Amino acid sequence: MSVLVVTIHGDCPGSRGEVCENRTVRLGRQGDSRICRPEPARTMRPSTACERLRNMRLCYSSVIKTLGAVLVLGGTLTPGAEKGAPEPVAIFSQTSDTLYRIPSLVVANDGSVLAFCSCRKGGVKDFGHDSDVVLRRSSDGGSTFGPISTLMTKPGADIHHGPAVVERNSGRLFKFGKFWPGGADHKAAMHTIDESPYAKMVEAGWIDHVVISDDHGRTWSPPSPVPLDFPSTAFRCGTGNGNHGIQLRDGRLILQAGHMMTWEGFPDALRMHLGTFFSDDGGTTWKRGINIPHQQVREFAIVERLDGRLLLSIRATPRPANDRFNPTARKISGGQMLALSEDRGESIASSWLNSGLPYGDSNTGMVILHDGSAHGLIIHSTPMQKRTKLALHTSPDGGATWRLAHTLDWNGVGYSDLALSPDRQVLHCLFEAKVPGKKSVAGVFHLRLPVQLLRQ
Repeated sequence: MSVLVVTIHGDCPGSRGEVCENRTVRLGRQGDSRICRPEPARTMRPSTACERLRNMRLCYSSVIKTLGAVLVLGGTLTPGAEKGAPEPVAIFSQTSDTLYRIPSLVVANDGSVLAFCSCRKGGVKDFGHDSDVVLRRSSDGGSTFGPISTLMTKPGADIHHGPAVVERNSGRLFKFGKFWPGGADHKAAMHTIDESPYAKMVEAGWIDHVVISDDHGRTWSPPSPVPLDFPSTAFRCGTGNGNHGIQLRDGRLILQAGHMMTWEGFPDALRMHLGTFFSDDGGTTWKRGINIPHQQVREFAIVERLDGRLLLSIRATPRPANDRFNPTARKISGGQMLALSEDRGESIASSWLNSGLPYGDSNTGMVILHDGSAHGLIIHSTPMQKRTKLALHTSPDGGATWRLAHTLDWNGVGYSDLALSPDRQVLHCLFEAKVPGKKSVAGVFHLRLPVQLLRQ
């Protein structure tokens, strides 16, 4: 007897031995899955779920495939992309002693897709272990990826990788990374990071570094230090956490960044500052731009709108009262914050919290598609319902309104980043995914979507 083990979400025959419209008989359960056998000879009035299966013209031999893209994560089958969408592919997979996190994605001038992430060795926390910056490169538009290559590594260093950015005129690629103390002693590492001002970190070499490629990501220079214009008394200084930087239409390069300062009147508290660095000479030198002191702001994505203003999508983390990052007596609600810069990334003109986007408590991806319309089409990726479903939203009016265009119905997702193919026909999405029922991240996945799918 042929037996199927399938996971079906929603209404489904509930009695042992009942015949489904897809011609299987339910025999029992195996964990969260139902065990069925083919039964072509009998039929019964279908349940609601079976009616849906019939309308989709399913038979028992294609149930798994047509319910959505299916990935085996930690021994559990979970539904993936929507019907008609390509399947995500794992390109960095967790091992017993290695964790891959914080995706960053760019497409080179020749169409090569460059997928970066952080390789955490021997620990899952954000600090207190060694980490490398790694890359997998695709030379066929994201259909396949080459082997993992390590771009930045140093014994005893926890390298938090920062933005990647492409200088389109020359094709030069930049990838940034923050060199911070690593090792197995989490408390000692955090003490150095939180108690050492930037001037002292520079002296010790715990600063941002950059690697450069002039052949579309095939080869890279050794890491070289990049002293940036952070305040000398600031803490936790560095370029952004993964994601990608941008180049404006006038040639300016912009990177995300951030640091912390002590609060006036609260010597034991740290206040976050969101910032940018920009270069008007092709990446040779960098100057400090935006600087927003706020107790909420974290990672952010950025695009240049067609009117020349910059739109920022910011992870604004909720804060309880009287904690280290909010020493005030007032609790602060979180959300997905949007902001506008009217001076090419040197300051913020306005910001608002109720953006119409879901808040997934995570870093997001954002790109703009120049499609001939008045405002272009902004595409935004973020988890829904606090790191559950990954959602792609689109805005045809520069971020004023948003429409849910596509979802990945997974049990858990995290950080994500986006990039467009040179012909603007394909959207690349790089995102973290979790093992269902577990807190650890399973790996980093790549999804290749036709842009037309987001317009339906």
